[in-house]
Amino acid sequence: GAATTGGTGASLGDAIPLSGLGAAGLAGLPAREREIALLICRGRDNRAIADELFTSIHTVKHQVTSIFQKLGVRNRIQLANLVSNQFGKRIP
Repeated sequence: GAATTGGTGASLGDAIPLSGLGAAGLAGLPAREREIALLICRGRDNRAIADELFTSIHTVKHQVTSIFQKLGVRNRIQLANLVSNQFGKRIP
C-alpha cells in the first residue's frame, strides 16, 4: 500500500521500537487522527472509517498516511501493536 516502505525485510507483525513513537505517541496526534487510529485498531477499513466519520475516503487515506508517519509505523498491524501497548492490550 501507499503507507508501507520496502526493503526492510520486516514482517507485518514486527514490533516497533518505542523511539519511533515520538514524544507523545498516540496522545500527540490531533483528535481526528486519534479517532481514525482507534478505528483502524478496531478493524475498520478506510471505506468504513470514511462512512462512519462522514468524510471522503481520500481524506481518510491522507490521514492514515499522516498517522503512520507521525507514529513511525509502516502498516495497520504495527499501529494496532503500538496502541495495544499504550493501552495495556485494551483498545478504547
